[in-house]
Amino acid sequence: MLLNIIEGSDIDNVGIAGIEKVFDGALRESTNPISLSIDMKIQYAVRDGLQKSINEFNAVGGAAVVMNISNGEIISLVSLPYFAPNKKLGQNGKFRFNMITSSAKEPRTSEKIFKASMALEMGKITSFTQFDTRFPLKVG
Repeated sequence: MLLNIIEGSDIDNVGIAGIEKVFDGALRESTNPISLSIDMKIQYAVRDGLQKSINEFNAVGGAAVVMNISNGEIISLVSLPYFAPNKKLGQNGKFRFNMITSSAKEPRTSEKIFKASMALEMGKITSFTQFDTRFPLKVG
């Protein structure tokens, strides 16, 4: 269940999306398999939780990534709705991509996560710190 990570190859076994596309050369040149850091149990749990949230909030789709912060390994990567890359008929075109790896995001969106992580790590805030966001924050 590596949805949207292992995305496929064409009829000539050329990687056209996902891991196959990124590592197409390595897969062709080596007999050694490529190991992924994806944990299938976590992948399933993230996918299940994301789908429940999409259903609860009537969202068009959703995406989630779980990363090991000590080494940068991706433990889970889920983009929903899922599409089967080998089934081209009857699929809505706007969902034929992985929202994590292919969509354009506002540049500052992911920046917030890193700033919050840095503040936690430096001891400037705790997981219980609250902010009043009704007004702009003044710094300095």
